[in-house]
Amino acid sequence: METAKQTYLGKEVKEKHEFNVQGTFESYYAASKWAKDNGYSMGSMDGLNPIALMKDYDYIAKWHNISRTEQQLVHGVMISDYFREKPVTILIFE
Repeated sequence: METAKQTYLGKEVKEKHEFNVQGTFESYYAASKWAKDNGYSMGSMDGLNPIALMKDYDYIAKWHNISRTEQQLVHGVMISDYFREKPVTILIFE
């Protein structure tokens, strides 16, 4: 029996990494470190919106400043219900 593949923004998720570290913004910091260590550039935090991740890219705007077309080009996203205190998840797309 095949398991259903996870999607986000209509894109298939290839990798999922979860960070749950105690302390204010600690999960975000751990996720940010993983992203940078794995060659991803990050957009700026934008409230509860996702944070865009791109490989080999110099500048990424906040999510609300990225067009829908550009959103479909991102290589991954960092998401959380509340970046300040809750777990953070990184989704990498196919």
